[in-house]
Amino acid sequence: RSTLDRSSAASDVYKRQINIVWMEFAYLYVVIACVSLIELRELTEIGRQAVIWLFAVVWANDIGAYIIGRKFGSTRITPRISPGKTWIGAFAGLFFAALVGWGVMLAFFKHGNIITLIFISIIIAIGAQIGDFLQSYFKRQFGVKDSGTIIPGHGGVLDRSDSILLSAPFMFFALIFNPELTLLWK
Repeated sequence: RSTLDRSSAASDVYKRQINIVWMEFAYLYVVIACVSLIELRELTEIGRQAVIWLFAVVWANDIGAYIIGRKFGSTRITPRISPGKTWIGAFAGLFFAALVGWGVMLAFFKHGNIITLIFISIIIAIGAQIGDFLQSYFKRQFGVKDSGTIIPGHGGVLDRSDSILLSAPFMFFALIFNPELTLLWK
């Protein structure tokens, strides 16, 4: 065997090992997000409202970032990873997330600390945006445009849920490590 054949074989083994590590990470990533959503829902009397609020904030972030970024954005955040994401869109997403987080809270509950609520909404939206970038990064690593074909035109289930995959654990751990936050939903 030539040296070239051995180095090519070693390279193939290395690539397979790296792919296995990526798959294991992806599995943990999805499982942690799903468990976080389930556990968040099971939180005493606030679980259901907290999950509804979480989805509303994440969707407001995604929709606000998309609409405003598409219309007014020009400076790309990470052109190699996610070429459609702009700085204007990212900040608009944070604004819409804070606005909707506050509005949904008013619809569900009688009171709440507005400043804390807006701050938590923005933190959740940042987690959602990071989740979106992570999903884009994973796809670029494997040379894939869409993560599936179940939802035509939307890039697959993971492309639709990428923001929730990271923001759900953000919220769950925030409530676990700071139980006073649950008072926002009472």
